[in-house]
Amino acid sequence: MRRSLLLAVSLSLLPVGASPADTSAPPPAATAATAPADAILGRWKAPEGEVVVSIAKVDGSFGGSVVESPKNPALTGKPMFRGLVYDPKAAQWTGEVYAVKKGEFVPAVIRLAGDGFVLTAGKGFMSKKLNWTRG
Repeated sequence: MRRSLLLAVSLSLLPVGASPADTSAPPPAATAATAPADAILGRWKAPEGEVVVSIAKVDGSFGGSVVESPKNPALTGKPMFRGLVYDPKAAQWTGEVYAVKKGEFVPAVIRLAGDGFVLTAGKGFMSKKLNWTRG
């Protein structure tokens, strides 16, 4: 009696139309978001709030496009990051970032730091570091 009561109570807590099988562990694809490489996914604000970029998986790597640009609305929808690939040993992504002032893509390295990431754009003494935050 007690067992059937517990079963009845647990089944009554399921969402309408759900079966007990629906409450099992999520499939492997659903847990992939917890992978270290996926920490880059989401919306990010550039320094001084110049742009907001959404980073997503694109053809086996990561890429990002401008979703907001109050100072330069023409940038909205434009690709900002492309070909970002995660290196688990270095805990960083490498790829390219669009340098608005140059009008071209330049090498980029991204490392998570605190509540954001540090973007190193360019190479050598011509590189520039920028701190981005979640947005």
